Amino acid sequence: RQAYVLDTNVLLHDPSSIFRFDEHIVLIPLFVLDEIDSKKSDPVIGYNAREISHKLEHLLDKRESPYHAIQIPNGKNGMLFFTNGYMSNKFPSELSLSYKDNAILSHLMGMKEAFPKRHFKLVTKDRNLRIKSSALAIPNQDYLHDKISEEYLASFFQPVKEIHLDEEAVSYTHLRAHETVLDLVCR
Repeated sequence: RQAYVLDTNVLLHDPSSIFRFDEHIVLIPLFVLDEIDSKKSDPVIGYNAREISHKLEHLLDKRESPYHAIQIPNGKNGMLFFTNGYMSNKFPSELSLSYKDNAILSHLMGMKEAFPKRHFKLVTKDRNLRIKSSALAIPNQDYLHDKISEEYLASFFQPVKEIHLDEEAVSYTHLRAHETVLDLVCR
């Protein structure tokens, strides 16, 4: 199982994101919940902040004990954990931990130090955070659930193709379409 650490912006972007990691482990640092809480009254993303809080509370209500993982009801046996206490002592001192993006990186480094055999990956919509993460040798990825492929986008810019039909083909096509509509109406 891969362990994915979700950045605040992923949860605010898609409150259902916790359900989209299949059989893997989803980790949410506790300070991410503070960031979500601070956005609840925001006129643009406030609804999503309240929605993710609602979903997380609902999952917590189903947990057997505070020390057990939360089973993610996604049909794939995913697991959810809230994490804290893993700030790295090796985090670069020139990066302020009061900046939450740096705090999540320090947290990830600390988890890698505590669990060296486990593979952690940061999931964030923030390009600069992904760059900084890569510079610190922390695996990362964009949140991909809602991405549109480059091939799909490129198809919009393809030239329109012309198709030449003779009169017989046009009549047959029109007749078949008319019969289909007539069949639907008469059913």
